[in-house]
Amino acid sequence: MKAPLSYLQKKTKKLAPHHLSGYSDIARTLLIHRGVYTDEEAKKILEGDYVAGLHDPFLMKGMQKAVDRIVSALKKEEHVAIFSDYDADGVPGGVLLRSFFDRVGFKHITSYIPHRGIEGFGLNKEAVETLSKKGVTLMITIDCGITDTDEVLHAKELGIDVIITDHHLPPDPLPEAHVILDPKQADCAYPFKELCGAGVAYKLVQALMTHRDVLFPEGHEKWLLDLVGIATLADMVPLVGENRIFARYGLVVLQKGRRPGLRELLKQAKVDYRFVNEEDVTFTVAPRINAASRMAHPDIAFALLFSSSRKEALRRAVELEEINKERKTLVAGIVREVKKKVAKRVLGLVIVVGDPHWRPGILGLIASALVDTFGKTVFVWGREGDGHLKGSVRSDGVMNVVELMRALPEDSFVGFGGHERSAGFSIELDKVDLLEELLNAQANGSVLSEPHTETAKTYDSAILAKELEGELFEDVLALAPFGIGFEKPLFKIEKARVVSLKEFGKGKNHLEVVVEGKGSVQFKSIGFFMTRKHFEKEIAPGEDITLYGSLEKSYYTRSPEYRIRIEHIE
Repeated sequence: MKAPLSYLQKKTKKLAPHHLSGYSDIARTLLIHRGVYTDEEAKKILEGDYVAGLHDPFLMKGMQKAVDRIVSALKKEEHVAIFSDYDADGVPGGVLLRSFFDRVGFKHITSYIPHRGIEGFGLNKEAVETLSKKGVTLMITIDCGITDTDEVLHAKELGIDVIITDHHLPPDPLPEAHVILDPKQADCAYPFKELCGAGVAYKLVQALMTHRDVLFPEGHEKWLLDLVGIATLADMVPLVGENRIFARYGLVVLQKGRRPGLRELLKQAKVDYRFVNEEDVTFTVAPRINAASRMAHPDIAFALLFSSSRKEALRRAVELEEINKERKTLVAGIVREVKKKVAKRVLGLVIVVGDPHWRPGILGLIASALVDTFGKTVFVWGREGDGHLKGSVRSDGVMNVVELMRALPEDSFVGFGGHERSAGFSIELDKVDLLEELLNAQANGSVLSEPHTETAKTYDSAILAKELEGELFEDVLALAPFGIGFEKPLFKIEKARVVSLKEFGKGKNHLEVVVEGKGSVQFKSIGFFMTRKHFEKEIAPGEDITLYGSLEKSYYTRSPEYRIRIEHIE
């Protein structure tokens, strides 16, 4: 059965053929599907002028006050602390601001990143007191702080001014900080609201550079874009507006290989830094940065990104690679055991699993893997270093998990929060045994849930396999980078003649299907974590199949090769 066209695909048919006249038919189709209809819009999206595309940082509420306070601290040689989150947004953001201070010659700086398992997310009073004892009088947060009302007040009582830079939704009332930089504040006039945490920090650097007393070489801030680009791609913010510029130019800087830590990290992962792309950042760089906080301490990732010594960078890259391998092994082992146990149960719409020995840092990874396996909403809990139970939630898309938790009795959780499909919670030990029953009772009788139905595949364009050629790949790849809000194109590739197929990898858990393209040229189609069992019918050489997949250029082998990333086979 032919998959129906999406709304945007139907809309495309109504558009005049002279739209986007400077582009190939396929590029024009893909751009229109992404809301780009004119040559002017396409140029803005694809070329992304750095100067014209970035907004004046002083449009952000509080920016001038923040600059004045920081410059005052520099002049008076106050002790300044940079308090950043422990993930792949906060860590690069913290390195970015620390690098700025280092470049202007300011040495009275302490960088602080909380331990994920012991201190948890955001500010905590113990950390504030530690910084106060060191003589800190100004603290700048990165990617956190907007919800830490009590902790900010505590800092104020200890004589520490707090400048919050964050991008999360502000509460009401706001913390009593010296100043707050967050474009999501209701009365903030900043035109672009979707910056990540490191993006807000970068706007602060841009503003500081304009002050006459700050000696920072003009243009040097662009060498910090690799950090902003990593954070933008890792934090999954919409890849439009300023974010697209940050991601695009961030990749350009990454490909220069000027930061020793990133160069060595990519080398450990067998990625050539000269050709690094958005997927390398999302699936290689970001997980390794995050592995530091999940399995050890985020300071390891900070040291890697901040290091100017190749020897130190290599040491940290090797350390992170080992930590990441440990993380993957641990998660895979837990998921394997949980799958066996869950498969024996009668399942409702919601699955709850947990163990007091599971680290909070890996719970989200476990939950995501279980969602993929069982197609259910999954709650996973473990125990923090302080003894409290914490959990992560991932939705299968059928229900809003925050609304689901809100619908339970008030005393069901100690606290919870997050987004529609991804959230976190804390819970008391004596409440966790009944959690699955309560959640399923609510989900079954609630308008939050909908029947599970198989939806037909949607795609950007249907093409014949005999149309596959290098020029088509290049037309598609010219529109990169892809991400949230500017999704990677999905093609339905029909009448693809199978030349060969095999399973590969250490556990034989990946699939390679070679198909014929234009002029009998062969193209590899790769399905990671797929085997022949994933598909409804047997696939054999000589048969014609229909592939759903994306087009990519791989630099994994000695010479670049065009290949297809499989999503589905019919």
